[in-house]
Amino acid sequence: MNTTLNSAVIERLVEDGFLSSGQVTALQISQPALRSGKLKSLLATGVVPEQAFASTVSLVQGIGLLHAGQFPVKAVPGTEGLANFLVEHEALPVDRLGNQLRVAMTDPCDGFIVKVLQNKLGCEVEPRIAVRSEILSALDRLYQTGENAQPSQHDALISDDLPKDLENDSALVRDLHRLIQRAVILGASD
Repeated sequence: MNTTLNSAVIERLVEDGFLSSGQVTALQISQPALRSGKLKSLLATGVVPEQAFASTVSLVQGIGLLHAGQFPVKAVPGTEGLANFLVEHEALPVDRLGNQLRVAMTDPCDGFIVKVLQNKLGCEVEPRIAVRSEILSALDRLYQTGENAQPSQHDALISDDLPKDLENDSALVRDLHRLIQRAVILGASD
């Protein structure tokens, strides 16, 4: 993770009017993940719009920007078993050509994600950036997470016993669990 490049992204967001110097200082105090160089923690605060964040990171760090129209219609073969990891780390495999896997990520400079994918899939990873909500939507669609999740065998066994108004709670619980996981990753408190 290159803190010089991360600083350049933050400076550019200030120059473009998406952040003020005061906001940067406050965020560095309140967001331990930002202090440690995790740029995507800026998105968790809601201060910086997703599109502005993705465009700025792409421009400053020289990383290709992907759009939802470039995402696959089916999961990249061999990545199905990594669904939980991909959702947790907001990384979407886009395509694999030979030994190269292009991955749309919220934070393409997160070397941990790249290393894990390289080790698990045995290929080189080309990180790209994309708008966070587009990545999450595609992950839900392709890897059956969130509201689109297929019921597990356990869910199927107990669904007949549940009142109809509770059937949608499982999607809510999954979304809440994902939100809590993100809060923990970002170092949120209370």
